[in-house]
Amino acid sequence: MRLFSTMSGPQSRPGRFLPGWGWTILLLVLPAVLAGCHRGQPPLADTKPPEVFYTLPVSMTVTDYENYSGQTAAINSIDIRARVSGYLEEVRFQEGMNVQKGDVLFVIDPRPYKDALDQAQADSNQAEANLGVAQTSLKLAQSTLDIDLKAGKAITELQLSQDRAAVDTNQAQVKAAQATIKVKAAAAQTAQRNLDWTQVTSPVTGRIGKRNEDPGNLVMADMTVLTNIVQLDPIYVY
Repeated sequence: MRLFSTMSGPQSRPGRFLPGWGWTILLLVLPAVLAGCHRGQPPLADTKPPEVFYTLPVSMTVTDYENYSGQTAAINSIDIRARVSGYLEEVRFQEGMNVQKGDVLFVIDPRPYKDALDQAQADSNQAEANLGVAQTSLKLAQSTLDIDLKAGKAITELQLSQDRAAVDTNQAQVKAAQATIKVKAAAAQTAQRNLDWTQVTSPVTGRIGKRNEDPGNLVMADMTVLTNIVQLDPIYVY
């Protein structure tokens, strides 16, 4: 197909010259471009240095340790028994609590043992009084013998023999009274100890278990296990 131009006059060569309106646009844009090239860089933002946390070194002793699986066992496990018989009056602990050596755990009715102590102390006092009487009688018998010996022939041998027998008898009574005092004192000590044992105390520091008897029950000396205590310090580890 052939194309015919309707324009008259000589044909221009495309791409060699700008048309008039192109020069006009170029002159308008060029100053803006040049101004942009000479514009300075925008100022940098004022930034603060980052905050840094630090610690100072410390010199100290560090103990190395390792974790292992194992089993533990109490070094002591003690059954708590009553040392005297009687009716249980009080329980002074909570199951599973830690107790100290000497803590009162149970109280047994102390009244019978208090009566026994009073009787033993009265017997001991009576024995001491009897010793005093025997010593006085011995002094009197010895004094009588001494007087009769000084009298010489005025006193018969029979009387002197009776005086000597009285001295011997009173000496024996003094020794018997002294022995009785020891027996009564020992009985009083036993009664005091039994009274003290009505308060059942912890023999060690540790953790107490379940109580086996409630207040009101009769417990027997050296037979009834009232509870159990395990000692946790120190402790075995396997």
